[in-house]
Amino acid sequence: KKARSKPPKIQRLVPPITLERKRRKLALMRTRRAKSREERDAYQHLLDRRRILRGQHKKASATRKQLGARNKELAAIAQEAAKAKAAAAAAAAAAKAKPAAKKAAPKKK
Repeated sequence: KKARSKPPKIQRLVPPITLERKRRKLALMRTRRAKSREERDAYQHLLDRRRILRGQHKKASATRKQLGARNKELAAIAQEAAKAKAAAAAAAAAAKAKPAAKKAAPKKK
């Protein structure tokens, strides 16, 4: 008797094009996932850099404010000293300008 082979049912056959599509789809998913990961890492790096710069900016701003306040205080002190010096000079000039006080004359009755 001759050996017979039974052909597989048609719905169980997977053509090569279907396998190719599946491989391509999986490859696309892998590349998209990798690209997404790279973009996420790049964006996180950008956010970290911005956070660092914001901190530096805040620190510099606070330093500028402190220096400005200190300069204002020093200017106010210098202005008060200049006013006091000017007042002292004016008082000295007024004292020089005043003639010597006259002796009081006796009162007539």
